[in-house]
Amino acid sequence: MSEVDEIKSKLDIVDIVSEYVQMKQVGTNFKALCPFHSEKTPSFMVSRERQIWHCFGCSEGGDMFTFVQKMENVEFPEALKILAQKAGVKLSHHDPKLHDQKNRILDILELTAKFWFKILEAHPNAQIGREYLKERGISDDIREEFRIGFAPESWDATNDFLLKKGFLENDIFLSGLTIKKERGSGFYDRFRNRIIFPIKNPQGEVVGFGGRIMRGADEKLAKYINSPQTQVYNKSLIMYNFDKAKTEIKKNERAVVVEGYMDVIASWKAGVKNVIATSGTALTRDQIALIKRYANTIACAFDADAAGQNASFRGIDLLLQSDVNIQVITIPYGKDPDDCVRNDPEAWRLAAKNTKSFMEYMFSIATRKYPGTGVEEKKNIGKMLLPYIARISNTIEQSHWLNKLASYLSMPQEALRDAMYKVKERTAENRIVQRKETEKRKITKSRQTMLEEMLLAIALKFSDHLPFIIDETSLDYIKNKDLNELYKRLILYYTKYIHPFEGEIFEYSKFAIYLESEDGEGQNNLQSLCDELLFFAERDFSEYDTIDLKKELARVIADVHRHHLSLVQEEIKQHLEMAEMEKDSDRIHKLSIEHSRIMDELNALNSQEI
Repeated sequence: MSEVDEIKSKLDIVDIVSEYVQMKQVGTNFKALCPFHSEKTPSFMVSRERQIWHCFGCSEGGDMFTFVQKMENVEFPEALKILAQKAGVKLSHHDPKLHDQKNRILDILELTAKFWFKILEAHPNAQIGREYLKERGISDDIREEFRIGFAPESWDATNDFLLKKGFLENDIFLSGLTIKKERGSGFYDRFRNRIIFPIKNPQGEVVGFGGRIMRGADEKLAKYINSPQTQVYNKSLIMYNFDKAKTEIKKNERAVVVEGYMDVIASWKAGVKNVIATSGTALTRDQIALIKRYANTIACAFDADAAGQNASFRGIDLLLQSDVNIQVITIPYGKDPDDCVRNDPEAWRLAAKNTKSFMEYMFSIATRKYPGTGVEEKKNIGKMLLPYIARISNTIEQSHWLNKLASYLSMPQEALRDAMYKVKERTAENRIVQRKETEKRKITKSRQTMLEEMLLAIALKFSDHLPFIIDETSLDYIKNKDLNELYKRLILYYTKYIHPFEGEIFEYSKFAIYLESEDGEGQNNLQSLCDELLFFAERDFSEYDTIDLKKELARVIADVHRHHLSLVQEEIKQHLEMAEMEKDSDRIHKLSIEHSRIMDELNALNSQEI
């Protein structure tokens, strides 16, 4: 038995999921609000019988391993370790799943962090780095705590070091540490003559680096560079210092978000340790979701300069829509937290404690910018604040700020609410214009795919109807590629192994084993698709009696058949037009007969419905 199978045999997915979400038993399954997207009606289901989960709202699904991966935002090896600990299973160090390419990359990054740390500690060429950090007030203890390092001014020192340690050149490249040469073969180091800040995932593993250029370097070079996107470094998910700060964030029920590495380190040194950084970018939806697992209050402290404020406002839309308590830290000294701490650490501690809500902050900015009481000033204040109020997802909070703005502007709240709705409508109209054609295609596709899913869901769950489905539904009727492949496998299995006259019946568990045993690509996807369809059938058809289910099935088959005939008819029309242009009378005659036959089939289907 493999370690994965041993863990699955000792754990129950219902118990695992229950550690994260509250579930209610519905029949043989369990139901809950999905933890991966916002919803008011439960669409997240867990099957104890099949040890799987699926959400009909966001279409995510899988087993206990994929659930832990998503909840903890980890890769498979980390999920394996978490569940092994719960199950009391001792993992072998030789499990091939723990030594895949991602883990080789993690090994490379960890060793590189140690290499650069040692260089900063003692190498003569790193003296410039040590002096810089000393000027910035970074002690040896802080350097060690954050594992700050130094990449030497060399085109190949890091690459050569890793090659000598036995790593492959391609794996080093995939880790983001080297760049492919434009001419000829080979690679050169990405980080050179820079102070290095290791970037870690929430579990504390090094997944990337940020590097600051040293004085005297080419002015054309960027002041800061980061690792590129890799298999282990997803910039939209990772936040600097989250691994160290998450406990403090939970304890304080608040995350302090700053812009840069030095801001985090300075804040930590000053005693404000629930601090994380965006590394110069706006907050993403995934980062906000990660923070919300530990606290529902996010305090933003960006650089006081224009660029810093713009960074703050770039991320504010998602924050307003995420129903979090948004606070703003006003920096009392200097342009950023690092400046403030070097001038007066106590001032930073007080600023981080005495925050304003984001809308209070925006009100103060608007009223300072337009201090008058005339019509133009009021219009400008409304124009500045209404878009932010319109984006607030919580209706109570939105009403509060709308009422405050109406009071300040001395105008009826209803008039202001109408203006806010116009702001919302303009935003919505812009989105509709941009996505109109795409949405049309999506709606058409989803309608047909939904019918095909219903058909196969009934076939898998209610196998008594399988002979009828196979007799009445041609493989050509199923247009979705994955569903078509699954239906083909289902027909082959039924034809080969099920002999009704000998008393044999279709059993899904045996069909699942058949799918797993089949050679070829995509079998795992088909297995996942089957699981999803079974959930679908249990959700929508479990209360149908035999007669009603047969009626529903006949309707679905007719609709799928009708859609197929419509596509064939359209194709024949195109061929007819071509034949008429070419004046091919024989082909016109044959196509006309075929077109009439299709029309008769369609009319027959339509008359059955009447």
